[in-house]
Amino acid sequence: MRKAISTSFVFGMLTLSASAPALAFTTTYLDTGYAATSFTTLSFDARAFAFDNSMNLFASSTADDNTGTIDISEFFAASNYTTSSTAYSYTPFGGALSGLDFHGNQLIAAVSSADSNRGGIYDAATAALIKKLPDFRPTGIDARADILFTGRLASNLDFGNVYKLNADNSLSIVISNLPLRGIAADSSANIFVSTTPDQYGSFLGNSIYEFSSVEDYNPSTAKLIATLGGTGSTELTFDNQGRLYSLYTLGVSTEIIQITAVPEPETYAMLMAGLGLVSFMVRRRKTA
Repeated sequence: MRKAISTSFVFGMLTLSASAPALAFTTTYLDTGYAATSFTTLSFDARAFAFDNSMNLFASSTADDNTGTIDISEFFAASNYTTSSTAYSYTPFGGALSGLDFHGNQLIAAVSSADSNRGGIYDAATAALIKKLPDFRPTGIDARADILFTGRLASNLDFGNVYKLNADNSLSIVISNLPLRGIAADSSANIFVSTTPDQYGSFLGNSIYEFSSVEDYNPSTAKLIATLGGTGSTELTFDNQGRLYSLYTLGVSTEIIQITAVPEPETYAMLMAGLGLVSFMVRRRKTA
């Protein structure tokens, strides 16, 4: 279900723009190779979300934080996300849901402890613990292929890494020494992350960056995709068409932003040339 950001969005964007809700999010920077549009708005403050193969949306409210119970709602694509039902409800080891993503048909949940210094990775359907994290909390998760998650500490705001959960249940560090929030990986294994509100070194706050797999996720070659206003992006995810989405919290509600790659001018030129050639061949056949 993980796909690279695709340039086959032109007609889809026209359709989306006609029905998209009014924009509430703001950007102070957006790379010229991308377009950002409002996808839908949730009526509660959310920190985690994910799409299944049918584009149904799974999300949880921050009102559940430290209550002892986490409810994950499913919003149905067929109703344009206006109807929902509770998909899962369980009592986890931690106190707050911080990330969701699908690993095949399995919904994986990243959960933080009440003190935000510990946590775990869970099967959302069964509440079974997949990996206990006694030394830090997960703040976002991607599970489309490898299970990747960001890790931070409330007691040390300079602590932050991107981890990979290996097949033997051990952890390896993919990106080190960078406090982050959301994470999503495309089908080329490029990693997109969202930063915390404060600038950290050369990394701007409330921003989305792409780390290239070709560059071995070298921070010096990370590409700035967008800088958001307000509280920025708390989590990222991809759908099965390779479109990137960001959570943009508004306090009492949450806007989901779709971020899509824009074809380069050369791509448009090739498309127009191809259409011209097809038109010429059709006319030629009619006159033959």
